[in-house]
Amino acid sequence: MQDSSTIHILLCPLDWGLGHTTRLWALAMKLRKVKNVRFFWAVNGKPKQWLLAQKEAFPSDDVILDIPFIPVKHDGTFGGFVKQMPAFILRIHRLRKAIAKLVKAHQIHGIISDHQFGAWHKNIPCILVAHQLRLPVFQKISWLSNIIDRFHSSYINQFKEVWIPDLEGEKGLSGKLSNTSLLKIPHHFIGHLSHLAESENYADGLENNIDVLGMVSGPEPFRARMEEEITQWLKSNGKKNVMIGGSYNKKRNSRHDDNLTYYHSLDSIKIGTLIQRSSLVVASGGYSTLMDLMLLQKSAILIPTPGQPEQAYLAKHLEAHPHFHFTSIEGLKDLDIQSVKEKLSNIRTVRGYPSKDDFILAAFKSAMVI
Repeated sequence: MQDSSTIHILLCPLDWGLGHTTRLWALAMKLRKVKNVRFFWAVNGKPKQWLLAQKEAFPSDDVILDIPFIPVKHDGTFGGFVKQMPAFILRIHRLRKAIAKLVKAHQIHGIISDHQFGAWHKNIPCILVAHQLRLPVFQKISWLSNIIDRFHSSYINQFKEVWIPDLEGEKGLSGKLSNTSLLKIPHHFIGHLSHLAESENYADGLENNIDVLGMVSGPEPFRARMEEEITQWLKSNGKKNVMIGGSYNKKRNSRHDDNLTYYHSLDSIKIGTLIQRSSLVVASGGYSTLMDLMLLQKSAILIPTPGQPEQAYLAKHLEAHPHFHFTSIEGLKDLDIQSVKEKLSNIRTVRGYPSKDDFILAAFKSAMVI
């Protein structure tokens, strides 16, 4: 039973891959230091499946609320992505009607949305978590790119504040994506967010006895294709490998095939532990994956999702980064893994990155008037 002083915060991640959900989870872990705050998760589809998979780590006081769900799919081409834009806009307005009902039914005092524009209400404080403030599309046609950026920013500027999960300046990962020049609302760089932060506590004494760990996420059907391609590639490697497929609705969670151990899904602590036991990671090239790898200081081969300009930009922006080697799903087959390991093996950095927890807590209290 909650007393009348309890602050109800609605959390709503975009359902495009799992990164939006995992980093909102990481943010919620930090905000739990604020007394008398209760979280409600407005999710469905894979975000809901991921939260349920956390099991023991899922706080007993949190509540999962269903929202309208239309699966996001594209054919791996930019044209296919563009064709879905009218549907995206319709989803935003449909979701806003559902959010209004949840706000009234559960006496919600504030909303934190991870790039889910539909998670907004005009009568309460709403914070947007987003690193992609600019859309890297039509870059060769500046006037068209400018129109798209301004349209995108019109949704962002409806929120009370925007929190950017990155470090400002040269230490940042997002580059021009986090350009703030079109913002008309307060914004804060809150540092990197990773749902694997707790797994650092299990790092001591771990043996690197996994050669390569494969992980996939992102929209269908590319996620399924990437899962199949990486699984076959790991089997042909001949060494001890592990694959996490990212399918959170399978009844049978694991299987063993010769040199490969396969998991459909795992909780954050187990994923982080496997990453730290691996000599190399092969994963999707999403931004949240980059933050996870930076936290654990783990080298990786990254495969940007076709048709996602953001991931293509990050691959180009970070191509000289000492932690990462970017390739395509087709290029993986011909990759000389030993040479990649040698290229990335000399990394010697301090584990973790600057914490901004105190700043986040202060910004949260200020925005929500706690």
